[in-house]
Amino acid sequence: MKPHKVLVVSDVAEFVREVVGCWERETEKPRVTVLSPDSCRQARSASYALAIVGPVRNGGMALSNTSLPFRSTVCAVVDSSLLHLARQSHPEWVLIPEQPGWQEILVSLTHEVLRRTAAEAHVEAVEKWDLEQKRLARVGGALVDARESLVNALTSLVGNADLVLLSEHPLPEELVEQVRTIHEMALRVNGVLRGMLTAESGKSAANSDERLDAKAVIRKQRVPVSD
Repeated sequence: MKPHKVLVVSDVAEFVREVVGCWERETEKPRVTVLSPDSCRQARSASYALAIVGPVRNGGMALSNTSLPFRSTVCAVVDSSLLHLARQSHPEWVLIPEQPGWQEILVSLTHEVLRRTAAEAHVEAVEKWDLEQKRLARVGGALVDARESLVNALTSLVGNADLVLLSEHPLPEELVEQVRTIHEMALRVNGVLRGMLTAESGKSAANSDERLDAKAVIRKQRVPVSD
C-alpha cells in the first residue's frame, strides 16, 4: 500500500524541519509535501490525508487565508497566544499548542488520522466492490433471462448462413466469404454465450465450446438436405 500523503503549510524552515524530523524514528513514514500559504491555493488538498498548518515568516499563523482549499483533516500547531484566534477562525481544525512535547502529540495525531483514512478507504473499496458485484449480478440475470431468445437468434443466423453456403446456385466468391464470416462469427458468439451460461449454471466448462449442428438446424427449419 502506498504511504498516505501529508501536507505541511508553512514557510518557516525551522518549523518544517521539526515536522519532517518527527517521523525520522518512525517505521511508517507518510509522504510529506511542504507548501507556502500562497502556493497552497493551487494544491489539490483533497489528495492529502492530513494538512498541518504552521507559522509564516512575517509572524503569526497561516490562518488569515480562510479560503485555503482544505477538504482533509487539518491540524494547526499554534503559539499559545494565538489559540483563541485560531479557535474562532477555524473551529473545525485540530489545534496543538506549540509547547514542549508538541512533536510527539503531532505524531500520535498523524497516526490516528492515517489509520482512520485507511479504514475509510477500505470501507469505500468494499462498498465499491459490492456495488460492482450487484451490477454484474444484474447483467448476468438479464443474460440468463434472454438466453432463449439469444440462442434462437444465433440458431437462425447460423442456419440461414448454412442454407446460403449449401445452395445449389453458384455464388460469387466474395459473397461466399462474407457469408462464411457471418457463419464463423455467429458460432464464436454462440461459444461465448454457452461459456457464460455454463459458468452461471455450474456445468462442466468442457461443454462451453459446443457448436451448433448445421444439419440439425436445417432439418429444424424443414429444409431437405441430402447427406
